[in-house]
Amino acid sequence: MKAVERLNDMEQSSKEAVHVVFSTDDEYAPYCGVAVSSLIRHASPDRNYEIFILADGLSEEYQTLLTGLAGGRSRVSVRLFSVSAHLSQLRNSVLSRLPLAAYYRLLLATLFPRLDRIVYCDCDVLVCHDIAELYDTELGDSLAAAVPDRAVGMIGGEWLDRAREMLPGLGLSADHFFNSGVLLMNLGLCRKEQLESAMIELSKLPGRMWHDQDVLNMAFKNRWVRLDDSWNLTLHMYGKEEFLPGMEAGPFSGGEPPRVIHFARSSRKPWDGYDSPYVSLWWREANRSPFRREIHARYNRKFLTLKKRIKLFLSMLAFFLCPLPSLKRKVRKRRVRFDLPRGISRFNV
Repeated sequence: MKAVERLNDMEQSSKEAVHVVFSTDDEYAPYCGVAVSSLIRHASPDRNYEIFILADGLSEEYQTLLTGLAGGRSRVSVRLFSVSAHLSQLRNSVLSRLPLAAYYRLLLATLFPRLDRIVYCDCDVLVCHDIAELYDTELGDSLAAAVPDRAVGMIGGEWLDRAREMLPGLGLSADHFFNSGVLLMNLGLCRKEQLESAMIELSKLPGRMWHDQDVLNMAFKNRWVRLDDSWNLTLHMYGKEEFLPGMEAGPFSGGEPPRVIHFARSSRKPWDGYDSPYVSLWWREANRSPFRREIHARYNRKFLTLKKRIKLFLSMLAFFLCPLPSLKRKVRKRRVRFDLPRGISRFNV
């Protein structure tokens, strides 16, 4: 990985390009790859895209796979950068159970000194629309553009009730709280107002349930543009029984299809076996990505019992040994489909 303190070689970048950044580690690298692949798949052929992936200590294999996602496209580049030189200030400041990679977004104004704006995306998103449309959003004097976190005001449960009670102590409210998983940041204004040091200080505060998201909401309070919910669709992760009385997902369910699907709940990721209306879309993209084998292997190690592994092996063996196409079709229809949710099969690409 190319180790730099600041991205001082940005003269190689085009000011006219669409700049997008992800942050990851070895655990999330395959899922980051799926997110980046989906973004590239929906990129406009008339725009240039520069995708940056921030990491520390990423394996050589993952580095190669991630930088290869551009696939020779002349208008798309995927570049990896180490943030190791900046980790000391985060390690000494951050009070969180989250991976440190989640906090890299606090440093973007410093890491990209020649960029005026950038789109940040979490690794657990699926992009279904050209991200350039989001990048072109008018910011004016706002520090960011984001989608309100509807779960904060609409979903019940002991954990969320406790989190809502803590927001006033941070100077925040559920009605004016955004989800930071998809974020357009005004880097020029953040640098001008020296917000990075302020956010590092805010990250030291106790009593934060949403960790880095709380920090960003405090730093950008009342100075962010509200995006359409379809740019960060999260309510699909919740069942009807979880909504507070009088609330429903309908008005905030985004377009068809949504522009960015966000699998935001920590315990309900597609790769963890959770099912939702959009999980099959995520697996379809995963099956197209170069991380396909690794994602399947992780899933199977976690969910397949020995009995299921034997059944799956015999099913696959019968399929490949069938001499006649007609018999192959019969075996294909009967083969075991428990290794992925909603009938998404390792045979489907």
